[in-house]
Amino acid sequence: MNAPYAVIICTRYRGPTNPRGEHIVATAAGSRLSLPYGDPATTIRSDAHLAAAKALLLKMHGGSPWQIVAIGDNPAGSGWAFVFVRGTERAVAA
Repeated sequence: MNAPYAVIICTRYRGPTNPRGEHIVATAAGSRLSLPYGDPATTIRSDAHLAAAKALLLKMHGGSPWQIVAIGDNPAGSGWAFVFVRGTERAVAA
């Protein structure tokens, strides 16, 4: 199956609930993935969002080569949006 030329992945921060801790949710094209946020004192917020986006990209398209071409605010205003395009073999996202 051929991967699309571009993928937009939006992430958002979700605060702790009982019993679940803080986490980042990444969504794209009907796919969803949640990763623990980690310790806010030692985690750079943008790194946590990028890690979630890359994990979802890997889940959706396996080892296909991708590169980031744009990063911006999530349209909902609660996270980030990442635009990945198919790249060269040297630009693998993960």
